[in-house]
Amino acid sequence: MMNVIDYELTCNIFCLYKKKIFIYGAGMYGKKVDTILSQMGIQTEGFCETEPVRKYFLSKKITSVTELIENFDENNTLVIVASEKYYREMIHELQAVKNMIVCTYYALFVSLYLNCDKEEITESLRNNIKLFKEISLDKTVHNFLNSWWTAENYCNILFQPSLIWLYQPGKVASVTIHQSNLLKTCHFHSLACAFNSNNSLTDTYKKILVEIKKRPIKIITGVREPISRDISAFFQGSEEGDWPIMTNGNIWLYLFSDYSKQGEQDIDKLKEKICILDKSLNYSFDFLCKEIIENKADEFSWFDYEIKSLFGLDIYKYPFDKEKGYSIIEQDNIKIFIYKYEKINLLEKAIGEFLNEPEFSFKNGNQGNEKVYAYMYKKFKSEIKLNKKYFDYYYDNNLKLKHFYTDIEIEQFKEKWKTKL
Repeated sequence: MMNVIDYELTCNIFCLYKKKIFIYGAGMYGKKVDTILSQMGIQTEGFCETEPVRKYFLSKKITSVTELIENFDENNTLVIVASEKYYREMIHELQAVKNMIVCTYYALFVSLYLNCDKEEITESLRNNIKLFKEISLDKTVHNFLNSWWTAENYCNILFQPSLIWLYQPGKVASVTIHQSNLLKTCHFHSLACAFNSNNSLTDTYKKILVEIKKRPIKIITGVREPISRDISAFFQGSEEGDWPIMTNGNIWLYLFSDYSKQGEQDIDKLKEKICILDKSLNYSFDFLCKEIIENKADEFSWFDYEIKSLFGLDIYKYPFDKEKGYSIIEQDNIKIFIYKYEKINLLEKAIGEFLNEPEFSFKNGNQGNEKVYAYMYKKFKSEIKLNKKYFDYYYDNNLKLKHFYTDIEIEQFKEKWKTKL
């Protein structure tokens, strides 16, 4: 059967030099892949498409995928799938070919990012990647300090009091809920980073918050087994549209911080903390774990940094129905539907009632196993080695974890991850 080597490529990018490479996809990503390989001193054999409408792309021949399969040389051929939108269908076309070796353009980009300091990488390419890392950091900090949203977005909430907030730490199926009811829900991860910041719009934000608190507020939020959530967020921190990888998504780490602390927004300190991919996936994730421990940057603390700090509502003072997997909390003019990710498929009716939508049903969105990093993500979860300090941070008598999960659930989680220590 076909072998997708996305994860393996991050460990040894230089296996590319031993392969006869075809690029499946003659578009934007195909052009990027061909350019990068050329900078590495690797000349590709050409491009292929499912149903070619052109004979050449970038002066190289385009063959059909059928022709590629018919002339497949199982000894040294590698196909790089260069499409974000159709990569699953493209891999499906190849999966029946015995001994076919395949990787995604995404894996190539990540591999270069992790291996850019290796002497085999040309100086010009190495400098390009390092420059891009600097740009990524600057862009991330800029977006963080501008809090993702402008005052105009917050004002829009005021004028649409019927909107239900999907206000949560991320990677807990909120996108699925949002895409299932786009017209009635507003999706975001942080208010605190704006209202407790020291930028030029802080006073405006605080005035808006006073007005928001006067309105009835309905919030849907959730939690998830923490290590699974952190790994999912780690991969979510990449944007496939830019080369080779953007760190904007990893702002989630800084959303889980106490923004009332002085000096929290020192730009140089932020840059030091931002988790960018470096050396290896395990090394990068371990860096992220250390930041989580040091800053209490976990999903359970998010409820303190966000909802409690802004609205004075402490969810941990309210009981949670661990068996049903959700509870509804009411305090003043705030009503919160809080759920466990692991029970989400059983909660369509309950969420529909909260939304006042009897016909509500889920439309899956933002699923890690559906994205272009799916193969790398799956293999990483099976290969990962966890720091014991990080494991204990979540599972050594964590009262906030126990607030949501039964003893049996927690033991099952612990047994799963103990094998990865």
